[in-house]
Amino acid sequence: MATTATTATASSGGVNALKPKKLLAVVGTTENWYRLGKDMVVSTPLGEVPVEIEQATWDDITCCCYSDSGIELRLGPSKTPLCEQQKNVRRFIPDFIIVRNFCRSVGGRLGSKPDFRNTLMALYYAGIPMMNSFQALYAELERPIMYAALLSIAKRLGHNKFPLIPQIFYPDHSEMNITPSTPFVVKVSYPHAGFGKMLIQSTEDFQDLSGVIGLHKDYCTAEPFIESEYELRIIKIGNTYRAHKRMGSSWKVNAGASCREPVPMEERYKLWVDEASKIFGGLDLLALDAIVDKNGKEYILEVNGSALGLSPEHETENLIAIRDLVQQRMSELFTQKPLSPNRLETLSPSPTASSLETTIVNLKNELATALLQVEEEKAAYSQLERRLENERAKHKNPSHFIFPSIPVLLLIVIAVLIPALIVPHLFG
Repeated sequence: MATTATTATASSGGVNALKPKKLLAVVGTTENWYRLGKDMVVSTPLGEVPVEIEQATWDDITCCCYSDSGIELRLGPSKTPLCEQQKNVRRFIPDFIIVRNFCRSVGGRLGSKPDFRNTLMALYYAGIPMMNSFQALYAELERPIMYAALLSIAKRLGHNKFPLIPQIFYPDHSEMNITPSTPFVVKVSYPHAGFGKMLIQSTEDFQDLSGVIGLHKDYCTAEPFIESEYELRIIKIGNTYRAHKRMGSSWKVNAGASCREPVPMEERYKLWVDEASKIFGGLDLLALDAIVDKNGKEYILEVNGSALGLSPEHETENLIAIRDLVQQRMSELFTQKPLSPNRLETLSPSPTASSLETTIVNLKNELATALLQVEEEKAAYSQLERRLENERAKHKNPSHFIFPSIPVLLLIVIAVLIPALIVPHLFG
């Protein structure tokens, strides 16, 4: 589950409950959790305590775990620091971790293929509670594992209620003998964001790809190609829901230029994400992607967990919702509120929960975002006022006009002294 029963040594019963609780945000520089979590507090049996926050990327984290004394964890220094403290090495034993980055990715340079799964395992070894759960974080690194969990939902509910796209899984290239009905899409290995996807138009294309896959011993999957009208993304952050559609110029809608439009949260969309939120012990944060064909038929493609990308137009309010959910989970953890084994009672709403409740939660988040934007505008206005006052003060100060600069003074001295020295010699 997202808040596992065991906790790190730093949050054991012997620690003073009034000491600050420590939160580690594993995320890049696109988010600033120092600012987002400012003045954050959580509940404990002895009252509310502040939360000390550290932020780091996966490659900033080094650690070693001991079964009898917990984890020794060091952060930084960061290559792109957000603040002064990130320029230094910090020793930090978190009580809770929010993971907003995949620990494994394609990378950006030849020979650079970031893979920090061992670090993720170390955090789990240390018993530190995470969001999402370790099981969910690890499962979303491999496409077949996540698809298998979604397939179990489709079999239980029926494909009419959970329309998962059909798929073929090839453990290695040697099994790629029979070509599926063309055209179809092959997804190679683990990557997200459009990497490892290829549109196959013929048997010859499939055979050529099989030879390439054999070089690296990768697995792959094959899905029917759906000529899409648009792609759906449905986001669930605790009890907050949001849906939008994406339309792009490429058959890979999430690659290249695309535009987004909000869409109403239909009851079937809510059912999809509520059911998906129950897999792997519970996903507090998730985004479900689906595709809609020219006839309006919907196909569920995949689920992304806590590393989900946020659309720019709602990024601030979604981050506030994530922060509030982290605060809630930490309070539940430290007050020892009982959680059901599968967390269904506390971490996900009933499929029959009213849409009015969802609307109220979303409106509260939008209000909080608006208030935050007002404060930012006030700060910017105050800064402009101070600059204006400084400019006025400069023009009122006559010293700027009476006293020339040092170079000008030197020229004046030279112009006066040289004639005074030379003229007497010429006419003497």
